[in-house]
Amino acid sequence: MDAVERIVNRIKSEEGRIGIISHFDPDGDAIGSVLGMYNFLKKFKSNVEVILKDEVPYLFKFLPGSGEIMREPDGFYDLMLLLDASDITRTGFDKIEYGNLVRIDHHKTGTSYSDFDYLSEKAPSATVLVLDILKRYDEFAITREVAEPLYAGLLTDTGGFKYGRDFKISFEAALYLAGKGIDCQDIAQKIFLRKKLNVFKLLSLALETLTVVEDKIAYIILRKEFFALTGTDSSDSQSFVTYPLSVDDVAVGIKFTEADNNFWKVSLRGKNVIDLAEIAEEFGGGGHKNAAGLRITGDEKTVVNTVVSRILKEFQ
Repeated sequence: MDAVERIVNRIKSEEGRIGIISHFDPDGDAIGSVLGMYNFLKKFKSNVEVILKDEVPYLFKFLPGSGEIMREPDGFYDLMLLLDASDITRTGFDKIEYGNLVRIDHHKTGTSYSDFDYLSEKAPSATVLVLDILKRYDEFAITREVAEPLYAGLLTDTGGFKYGRDFKISFEAALYLAGKGIDCQDIAQKIFLRKKLNVFKLLSLALETLTVVEDKIAYIILRKEFFALTGTDSSDSQSFVTYPLSVDDVAVGIKFTEADNNFWKVSLRGKNVIDLAEIAEEFGGGGHKNAAGLRITGDEKTVVNTVVSRILKEFQ
């Protein structure tokens, strides 16, 4: 019995409450994973709930089921499915009551919770792993409202199919989902070509901070005051890290986001030169070789110097 069959049998056998959860500050892959799983399982299970700590960003609210996401766990869950998250603490909840926890994820780093975990670093997105499970469960139940979130997660986590280790996996999954009645062009336009004017004002402020270090690293800084001035929040800046990464000859792009006084969220993106997941893990974070994140406390200058200096060591 392979890993997919084990997890399918485990989910099918569950007669109690099932919770579906992912990490705080959810990106497209987290949202696509939980909604794809939720929209599928509610066809078979009467007691399934999807939970996210933070609100769904504007760009993903068009996805089917987004309005049904709960913001807090509600009591005890017999089975909790942790999707696209390296550890249960990444959900942002201090306490979650559950009997069994199963992790479905494609991050290099993280915790294994059970024999039913389905983990594969080769997968371009967590939604592809979810798709593997749903195809084995009952592929005839993969309807448009299931396929659309899964495709959105794949599209965003590959950066519009710019990133990934095995593009054959990405394209095969995309082709399969496209055959389920989704409008690939419409999804892409809603995600990549639908920004509010104030988001461009936020980007303008962020780009004024653009700094290049030794032609190897480029970074931008998003201060709390920028969000206040433009009427935005951190979810509006999820894609901004691509701008420092796009600087010619730069190998690593960084986005420093001030979440609170002396508390920063740091996004790392690379061009397959160094392993950013290992660096992020040193700071208590994690991720993939070319896409990782961490949280760190300190004043702006100290935080920037600490992270940049650590990455520079990889080039020495």
